[in-house]
Amino acid sequence: MKRRFNLYALVLLLVTSGAFAAEFRSDPEVRVAANETVEDDLYATGSTVVVEGTVNGDLVVAARTVSVRGTVTGDVIVAAQSVEITGTVGDDVRASGAIIELGSGAQLGDDLIAAGYSLTIAQGSTVGGDLNFGGGQLRLAGSVEGDARVSSAGLELIGSVGGDLSARVDAAPTDGAQRAAPPVPFAGDLPPLQPGVRFGDNARVGGDVSLETPGSPAISEAQVGGELEVTMIATTGGLEPLWSGLRRYAALVLIGLVLLWVRPKILERGVEGSSHPITSLGWGLLAVIAVPVGAVLLIVLAALLAFLLGLVTLNNLAGALMVFAITVAIAALTLFALTAVYLSQVAVGYAGGQLMFGKEGNRVLALLIGTLIVVALTLIPTAGSLLALLVAVFGLGIVLQRSGASTSTAKAS
Repeated sequence: MKRRFNLYALVLLLVTSGAFAAEFRSDPEVRVAANETVEDDLYATGSTVVVEGTVNGDLVVAARTVSVRGTVTGDVIVAAQSVEITGTVGDDVRASGAIIELGSGAQLGDDLIAAGYSLTIAQGSTVGGDLNFGGGQLRLAGSVEGDARVSSAGLELIGSVGGDLSARVDAAPTDGAQRAAPPVPFAGDLPPLQPGVRFGDNARVGGDVSLETPGSPAISEAQVGGELEVTMIATTGGLEPLWSGLRRYAALVLIGLVLLWVRPKILERGVEGSSHPITSLGWGLLAVIAVPVGAVLLIVLAALLAFLLGLVTLNNLAGALMVFAITVAIAALTLFALTAVYLSQVAVGYAGGQLMFGKEGNRVLALLIGTLIVVALTLIPTAGSLLALLVAVFGLGIVLQRSGASTSTAKAS
């Protein structure tokens, strides 16, 4: 059954895609069969999305598990818990998820931009352009024909990088069983990677190598085609952005669980508001402009009135007015900031989870998976900041839009 595309596809569309015509699919399981060809961009949402056939265009997906075994001639833009690509992608792959894997035989025509708990580029797979990764651990056994830029707690290079390698690895190497990234329940059978930088005997970098790491990686100059530069940094005991993301995820889930228990209608209204994405974005932008400007105008007007009161020697009243105006402005800005930073992300995450699993699905699971995707998206290097801003604006919009609609309904009744 085809339904409206979800808000994740919209956010990614605004950032990365200019398509005007597309096919939309939303089901618990979305499958493009081996003998099927989609002659357009495909936007898919569901618990599981599998592409075994051909998509002649871009593939934009939000799901729990995604597997691309066939051919996508354009870009692949995906947010999921698990992403596996063993087929062919003609252009870029932009992936956000817990476990991301390019299996043996995977062929990417251009860049790979990924953020998540773990990225594996298996032997026999090829990234035709640049690699950009931020997350817990990277195991690169395949081939990257362009440059590689990495920020992680563990990096293992067994394969090759055709251009330059620039990496910041915050954890020092160990000889024990310590993991580069903290263990998580959704890791499954993923083999742990030890902290630090490790080069295999057959690893090769065609250009320069620039490393920032607490340890002293064993790299032979014969493995590097250009210059080798290693900068020693203080250890942080792991990747701080990842830990920060996990802490934020825990806080957002806690807020969401409290809302589901105390005021579930707030989140349910967010699901309804997500069905009007353009209107919600408009409300959000209006709030971003109106609230700070309104707070400043309140203080300016209060100062003007206090000045007039001072002229008639009502100094005590003038002082009280200023204190009241400043207190109200600070309270309004604080409430606005908390809504933008926390409630908006919870609302967007829950709405996305509901659209993935259906309104009759498990609400807690929808909150957990949807919020995980939101946090993972905002951890993407560079683009994450823009995505966080879009999520905040969109979340503000769906909360305000539905609140306004509820108020109007109450007055009408």
